[in-house]
Amino acid sequence: KKIYAPIETDPQLLERGQLWNMVEKIETRKNSQLAREFEIAFPHELKQDQREQLLNDLCAKIVKRHNVIVDAAIHAPHTASGSDERNYHAHILLTTRSINDHGQLEKKTREFNDHGKQQVEYWREEFANLCNHYLKLVGSIERVDHRSNQERGLELEATQHEGPKVTQLRRQGIFTEISIKNDQIRIKNLERLMKKQLEQNIMSCENFIQNTVNGISTQIE
Repeated sequence: KKIYAPIETDPQLLERGQLWNMVEKIETRKNSQLAREFEIAFPHELKQDQREQLLNDLCAKIVKRHNVIVDAAIHAPHTASGSDERNYHAHILLTTRSINDHGQLEKKTREFNDHGKQQVEYWREEFANLCNHYLKLVGSIERVDHRSNQERGLELEATQHEGPKVTQLRRQGIFTEISIKNDQIRIKNLERLMKKQLEQNIMSCENFIQNTVNGISTQIE
């Protein structure tokens, strides 16, 4: 668990309990929004110190862009309830008010209200870039892409979220209608990807041969 905040923030607001007590005190309307939340999942290739550094980098970027206080915590997988043992994730709370020159919570940050979709897309891309940076550092060839299959030009079918119960049954060797359907979709998607990769490889070979032939012809002339 860690608090991230602008340099000028009042030290009292750097203590978790006092921070959220102050937030509740300021927000007097019945329908007031006390915080915004990001939830992120870490690549399972990363170790504990790398997960922590990735979170530090992300939260520092959030503070810099929105001038808010960020309260973040890394959670271990809830394996007892059927969660995947690789599912290390973090919950990130952002204050809805920015910090003023006196270190206090003041104006509401309107960018998420006025341009919410754009802000979410921006942070999805930032997080993907950070993941890929750390995957590269640990020597992994895996990469993260925040874009949808359609945006990436991939004609792949989406799988259905299985949830903890279905996941737990899968681990016990018990397959449900959802898990069977998802496995069938994954096989089809893999076949599509392999076909597309093969087509790209053939095209690259054809281009290489054509360029080589053109080069030879030029030399003869």
